[in-house]
Amino acid sequence: CDRTGFDDPDVPTCVPLCTPAGDACSGLPIPLDERRRSLWQNTNPEAEPDDWILRNVSLKPYGNAIKGRHLAKRAITAITEGQISTYVPAQFYRTKLDGNFGPVIPLVEVPESDHTVTEQIVFSTETFQMGAKQVHGCTMVTVVSRRAVYMGHFWEVPSWAVEFEFKARVINLISGNGIPFGDSPPLDPSLFNGPHDDTRIYIMHPRRTPTSTSQKPRYPGKLRRLKSMLTGLTGLLPNAPTVLWLYKRLDHDLKQDRLDARNTQRGHAIFQFDPNGRGTGSPGWRLFYEEHVFNDTDPPPNADSANGIPDL
Repeated sequence: CDRTGFDDPDVPTCVPLCTPAGDACSGLPIPLDERRRSLWQNTNPEAEPDDWILRNVSLKPYGNAIKGRHLAKRAITAITEGQISTYVPAQFYRTKLDGNFGPVIPLVEVPESDHTVTEQIVFSTETFQMGAKQVHGCTMVTVVSRRAVYMGHFWEVPSWAVEFEFKARVINLISGNGIPFGDSPPLDPSLFNGPHDDTRIYIMHPRRTPTSTSQKPRYPGKLRRLKSMLTGLTGLLPNAPTVLWLYKRLDHDLKQDRLDARNTQRGHAIFQFDPNGRGTGSPGWRLFYEEHVFNDTDPPPNADSANGIPDL
């Protein structure tokens, strides 16, 4: 229940935070004090020079080994509402995944580090899927057009719990402005601002509490800044239609939540692309945020969707 080291009063207490430790966002967390000692890489430039160089070591955008991706052979298979709870988690198991898309390009480093991971992929003739699992306090951002997709996973700690880290690891990293932390690519607006791009933005962010309504975010101030940077009048993609899904965070202290994290759609985010997704050579994509499925064939989201969509 200790907030030591966090300067955001919205950081929850007495619940496991979404941090890069012990397979968090791909498994179970380890105690907070141990996470701080071993994995939290402070990006503050006032740190000792040698320490700063060590902690800011450059990382290659990973997932390259998986990016051999699969050639398209068939259209996207429709998934019924009743199949979502098993289909979504199955994508993270090689023996159960949808072979049309191949293994998930992970948005969490393996082994885990606190580096933000984003992927920006221009659509081609190959199928692929990417995402993160067991998210329980972190934030996902997906920007998709008819030409490309940008998707990122942003750790709750340190990225959202500390102001300096939020600016470096979220705002600067996505925008490409200022001093970012991480070696993942910034969003390239030229892939999403064409007159016929039909660009949409999808944000997955935790609720204030598990019992809060679908329009009560955990970090309201920082979430507003993220949306403004993306879609504000001076943002990267002004007025781009946006969907906000505020999810009920998993509590890994609870046995049922741990089981749900492994065996259901809860805490999962997956983007899938197929160049023949709609048949006859027409490309298609879909995005799973837990039980919600967003498709390229959906109409553009309305303005209120940016404030939070209701539960199904």
